[in-house]
Amino acid sequence: MASHKDYGVKTISLGQLYDFQSCEKEKEKIILLFIHGIALDEQRGADEIPFKTWTFEGSGTESKICWPSKLNDLFKEDEEMEEERDDMVVRTLTVAYDACKVMTHNTGRLDLYLLAEKFSHCVIPKLVRKGKKIPIILVAHSFGGFVIQELIDKAFKATRSTAGYTPQKQFFENLEGIFFYSTPFQALLKSTYFHFFPEVDKEGVTVTYSELVKLLKEQNKELSRDTTSFARNIEAISRDYRGGKPIKIRAVFEENETVMENWTGKIVEEASARYIPGHENPVSLPHDHFRVCKLFVRTNEETKKLEFEDSVFDLRYTLL
Repeated sequence: MASHKDYGVKTISLGQLYDFQSCEKEKEKIILLFIHGIALDEQRGADEIPFKTWTFEGSGTESKICWPSKLNDLFKEDEEMEEERDDMVVRTLTVAYDACKVMTHNTGRLDLYLLAEKFSHCVIPKLVRKGKKIPIILVAHSFGGFVIQELIDKAFKATRSTAGYTPQKQFFENLEGIFFYSTPFQALLKSTYFHFFPEVDKEGVTVTYSELVKLLKEQNKELSRDTTSFARNIEAISRDYRGGKPIKIRAVFEENETVMENWTGKIVEEASARYIPGHENPVSLPHDHFRVCKLFVRTNEETKKLEFEDSVFDLRYTLL
């Protein structure tokens, strides 16, 4: 089984926070924090999800590229960002949590509430320094969007219960944007849910799922997850800690069907990807559920410059 070292990732806090080594610590001008989803395929290796989610596997010398580590190289070659290049020193980090969808004696036991509490008190302090305003952008794939919602809720409550400086208050001052890649805010289709989370396995044995999967099940029963509290939190954070400056939010969903063994379909439909019903429509991208958050980095054979295959992750929207 591959480890974080196989992806060129450096440990900041084992099992919790890792660095894609995009730049040296304390030289960054922007921080991107990546948050993965649940391992839908049990054969995929849940331990690899924090890194594999953001890794494009192609062929040849560039067969495995963890694209968050390549952002600064891209900006150096980007003519449209020439004037802002000195401000585009990006540090890319990823959180890690138990992504296994099945509950065992040592997996699947951490619920979303405790996970968000853990990140609020252990991860956020590692992202900020008192009085230092370094923009932070959160990037989530699939269930990772729910982690962001809960993280913001717990961190916001922490700011209300403590007077004076807290890492959470600094975090909100610095929070500039959030990207949701195919997060099923308004529930999965019933047929999709039961394909990935059947009540019994192939041998007819009842499956005990993780606490995080149980949340998805409850969400599907209720047809949609309450996102209004998240919207209220974002508005209050902008008002109280950012002088009214809004936090930019963008949601996208997959345009292509995901092809898996014995199943083909869209995991997150457009209607499901709306983080607030009636709000700005999510943007579709021409990829499947697992490819939608991956950027293929390659070297142009003619110019020898580093470039992305396509403009999936529109950084300019948030950074400029």
